[in-house]
Amino acid sequence: MHLARPLTFFLLLSTPLLATDKYYVGPDNGLWSDPNNWSLSLNGTGGVGVPTPSDRAFLKSTQPKTVRFDAVGASPDWIITTNVSLDQSVGNVTYYSTNLFAEAGQFSRWQHSAGDNQANVLSISAANGGLTEYTIGGSAYLRWIDISVGANAVFTQTGGVISGLDDFSVRGGTYAMSGGSSSSDSLTASYGGTINQIGGSVDSGYAGPILGISGTTGTYNLHDGSLHNGGMSEIVGESGDGIFNQYGGFHRVNSDGALYLGWGATTHGTYNLSNGVLTVPNQMRVGYNGTGVFNQTGGESNVGILTTRYLPQSHGTYNLIGGTLNANRITNNDVFAAYPKTNLVLNTFEQASTGQLSLQLDDPDNADYPHLPTSQSASLAGNLTISLASDYTPALGDSFTLITAPNLSGSFSTYTLPPLADGLTWLPSYSPTSFTLSVSVPEPAAAAVFGAGMAVVLFSRKRK
Repeated sequence: MHLARPLTFFLLLSTPLLATDKYYVGPDNGLWSDPNNWSLSLNGTGGVGVPTPSDRAFLKSTQPKTVRFDAVGASPDWIITTNVSLDQSVGNVTYYSTNLFAEAGQFSRWQHSAGDNQANVLSISAANGGLTEYTIGGSAYLRWIDISVGANAVFTQTGGVISGLDDFSVRGGTYAMSGGSSSSDSLTASYGGTINQIGGSVDSGYAGPILGISGTTGTYNLHDGSLHNGGMSEIVGESGDGIFNQYGGFHRVNSDGALYLGWGATTHGTYNLSNGVLTVPNQMRVGYNGTGVFNQTGGESNVGILTTRYLPQSHGTYNLIGGTLNANRITNNDVFAAYPKTNLVLNTFEQASTGQLSLQLDDPDNADYPHLPTSQSASLAGNLTISLASDYTPALGDSFTLITAPNLSGSFSTYTLPPLADGLTWLPSYSPTSFTLSVSVPEPAAAAVFGAGMAVVLFSRKRK
């Protein structure tokens, strides 16, 4: 399932049948608005006048050349460039479609630092060894941006406003944003496409970002600025593999939407949060139909309902390694892991029989070992797995209150626990409001019974 709006809309519009092809034959740093700079053939004589709204403008050169817009602006139907830089520091440009393309060893550039652009299609592509760049600091009302074919196809936004977009598709190139704002109904990255945001504001109104489509990969790197989904959902790993790296900034999913990691049956979706704030008021599904992994090493994650392994055939893992996780409810059907020096705030914790709660313990005197302090309820089942910090050796009397709740029900069916020194054993203890794991010396009568039971769970892991 691909939630992006279909691109066939643009095929309904076509170039007029009486369109004229006009070629720029003027000098380097010549003006677009000079009628003497245009010809009816690539090497023809100039003087046929500037391209009109029904003309296609071709800017091709065997040597690097710059063409400048002035206050007159331009309004051709198509703009096709190769080995030419367009310099738009003044003037407004209106066109149906622009195709910036560079063959190997060539370039194609549009430096849009001021003025307004209005168009249906902006296509940016480059062959291997070519370089295509569109840099915008002005404003643009566009219906479709397609960055494709080659890692050297780059759309850079340093400021200004991009609006009106039905689809913003990064298919193999790069969208680099450091300032300004961009809004679109759908934002996708696939075929190795990458979105790098180090500032500014991105708003995806209908669906997106959607990362990884048609068996290909897509990546979003959020360093700073804000990203907001105002519509249905965000998908990391739709019908391909997706990666979302949040190094900072603010990322918010619409309150009616959801964040999916691993949407398709054979897909992988990975979200790495190291800094910044992620807010998902509704649903985060880690492993929807495929494999999802959320690695939090820092920052703050705010989630309504966090579910690992949403569908039975999926796999989902949430690793809380650093930072703070605030959740209304965690439903753990697969793996939820927490480590020392993390902060977990939640109302409800539910673990199914297929679930595994994995906690790493350090010296209890440090009081920074992971624990689940639920404010409403906790329901336990499945497996508890314990690992030890590298600098911690359990000693007799060490005790860890791992779960607290006003209402605690159920119990773990299996335990995977690290070995202790001779004569010591792990002792789980349940009460109506807490679960505690202690290092103890069991009474002789109980040791034979409980020790034998522990031998089973110590050396056999739960199958998944």
